[in-house]
Amino acid sequence: MTNEEIFKLIQKTLAKKLELQENEISQISRETTFDDLANEYDFDSLERIEFVMDIERQCHISIPDDEVEWMKNLDDMTNCFEKRLPH
Repeated sequence: MTNEEIFKLIQKTLAKKLELQENEISQISRETTFDDLANEYDFDSLERIEFVMDIERQCHISIPDDEVEWMKNLDDMTNCFEKRLPH
């Protein structure tokens, strides 16, 4: 998967989890932080963990907890998954 494909997967999965309409998906960008999600959508730490686990399942990989904690925005998440996926 390319970096862009990974981001699109993350974006689509997050939009579904947040129950966003199709025209609202563009509000989710690489710069969207987990703090932004917490403030705007009440996206708590448990939801964050479930979200990461959902992406892990879809990509058939596992990300160590310390790397998950390091992710501040969706670009960090995209790059972390890209690094772990087989090329």
